[in-house]
Amino acid sequence: MTVEEFINQFYKPGDTIFPDAVQRKVHISKKKAYQELEALSPDMLRRVYMIRCPHCGSYLNDRYKTIRDIPKEAECFGCDTEFPVDLGQNVIVVYKRK
Repeated sequence: MTVEEFINQFYKPGDTIFPDAVQRKVHISKKKAYQELEALSPDMLRRVYMIRCPHCGSYLNDRYKTIRDIPKEAECFGCDTEFPVDLGQNVIVVYKRK
């Protein structure tokens, strides 16, 4: 199964696609999953950024279109903790299905 086939089969418009899920289901490396998703991005996907809580590991609900949109601090409602956002540690790239 290709990445495009996987997305078409399991994701509808508006869904968030995690590269880790693509990696597991299509049996490719994480790097290859990102490469394949980036190649599809103009046609069917939009890159977005998510923040992950460093304390409990939950992903915050907000999605950001650019790195500049990401706040310097965030609050996790899962563990009720405020924390500084570290772009290298707390932010991941995911994709939104168009």
